[in-house]
Amino acid sequence: MRYWGPMALAAVTVTAVTGGAAAAPRAPNWNRGTPITITVTNDRFTPSTVTLRRGQHYILRIRNLSNRKHNFSSPDFFALARVAPRDSGWVTDNKVDLAAR
Repeated sequence: MRYWGPMALAAVTVTAVTGGAAAAPRAPNWNRGTPITITVTNDRFTPSTVTLRRGQHYILRIRNLSNRKHNFSSPDFFALARVAPRDSGWVTDNKVDLAAR
């Protein structure tokens, strides 16, 4: 697990994609993306909802501020997202596990 200061942090670079008969997505630039920070505490994720646009690149920074282990699990999201090869180790079984703070 990677750490950023005293808190557990995972940075996952993704491109939002969908199924269907859409034009082939352009090759992602894995070095750029709109940053989105998701903060995990003992009782919530903030923000509780994240809206992504198809074909856009994002860098999800998932921070665990809790003293307990948590995970970011979203099978539907990970089924439709392309994860940067360098970040694929963060995602197992459609979730990102986060160590306690």
